[in-house]
Amino acid sequence: MTLLHVPKTGGVALSHALGRHVHRMGHETRLEQLPLWPPIITIVRDPVARWISGYDMVTRQKRHVPEFDRWPTADAIALDPEGRAWLGNYWGRVFDPQVHWLRSARYAERRCWYIAHTETLDADFETMREALGAIECVMPVKAALRNANQADKSVLSPAAQAAIREHYAADCELMEALDGRHP
Repeated sequence: MTLLHVPKTGGVALSHALGRHVHRMGHETRLEQLPLWPPIITIVRDPVARWISGYDMVTRQKRHVPEFDRWPTADAIALDPEGRAWLGNYWGRVFDPQVHWLRSARYAERRCWYIAHTETLDADFETMREALGAIECVMPVKAALRNANQADKSVLSPAAQAAIREHYAADCELMEALDGRHP
């Protein structure tokens, strides 16, 4: 099984959980570059939640830099098109849209054996685990625990969320087309 890893969707946790049953591809690999065999799985995530996760990852890594006190807030960057572009250029693939890897919902559904959602990753993992016969595999940490430390996560204003959704309009269309459907 091949895991097409879209950054900030839970691919590292899933690949650790499935261990030898899956080979995780690097961020440079796109769906169209993969052969038809072995079967492909991937994970998608709400664009706003994915962007916040990327921003938080970047800020955690920048905390030890002297200029960190001048680092823009998540809201400030989300509302500023130049700020979003700067962050994307600065941090690369983390802020690329999911369609960069998947092209479209229709293409992803045709090519992928299973498309998981970060928001339902525990249930999706159980489905994949059973299908693969990977009975010994377990998720390293359940979703409730992964999301327990909400105080450390950035929160965007409604206006900033709208700006991110507009910025990732193609990803929003992708998520809407994939909502609740699994191949």
